[in-house]
Order: sequence, then structure tokens, then C-alpha cells
Amino acid sequence: MDTRSIVIDIGSGSTEVVIADGLSQHFVRSFKLGAIRLTSRFFSLTSLHPSATSACRKFLHSTLSPSRKEIIALAPEVAVISSGTAEALANMVRILRDEPEPKSMNGFAFTAKELGVAVDLLAQSPTVEMNIYAARERQYLLEEALGVPIMLLDGSEN
Repeated sequence: MDTRSIVIDIGSGSTEVVIADGLSQHFVRSFKLGAIRLTSRFFSLTSLHPSATSACRKFLHSTLSPSRKEIIALAPEVAVISSGTAEALANMVRILRDEPEPKSMNGFAFTAKELGVAVDLLAQSPTVEMNIYAARERQYLLEEALGVPIMLLDGSEN
């Protein structure tokens, strides 16, 4: 892929971020921001504290802040995400579009604006499954790409 892209792989314990074009890597980082790690730290399995989302957002912001300027300066045009989190978010966008369920979510593309709508709906929901709710917080990784089109590469969990 010759287009400058940000590739994000959200695992259970960490999230890997790579910005590259062609064979050239410009940014490679691993952040301790995995789905299970953040769920365990901020979200109870039995109840949701009113400040949990805001505390998680602050933590994400402080963790990503040192890399944000570098990511923005590299100006990726496309974001590609890989994980069960990505698949859940892509499915939400698909449902909001009222599209039929495909055999595979691989290659499903959506915009940052569509992601924002899905995230806003999750934020308004009084109850959600904790793995999907924790996935909502990973929007900050995608926001680092500043509104570029998002394409799901792989729906598998790492």
C-alpha cells in the first residue's frame, strides 16, 4: 500500500500503531492500552461508575499525548484497524447504515464521522456489554488519524 496509512491492532493487553507508506515505516509504537487491560482498570463487570468513562479518557489522553503531534505531522490518509474491537465498531456502523450483515467484515470501510455517531450512541446507552463498552474508548486511537477513512482489515482478536 503506497498510501500513507495508520495501522492499529487492538489486542487484549496492548495496542500497536504503525504509520507507513509502501515499505517505509515512519512510526511504530506499542501502547499498553488493550481492551482487557482498560476494562479491568476502569470498568467494573457489575456496575459502571459515573466517572469511569472520563477517567479512562484522561488516561488515554495522557498516554497518547506524547505521540499525538508526531502522528498528526505524519498525516496518514487511511486508518486500518484489526481486532475484535474493530469488528464490533464496524458492525455498529453497518447497523446504523441499515446494511445487511456480510459474510465477513474484512474490508468494511467507514469514516471517522460514522465512528463518532456510533460512539455517541454507546455513550448514551445505560448498559452495554463490557467488551464493547471498553472498545468505545479506543476511539481515541482512531481520532489520532484525524478523520481519515477507516477500513477494517481483520476481525480476529489477538
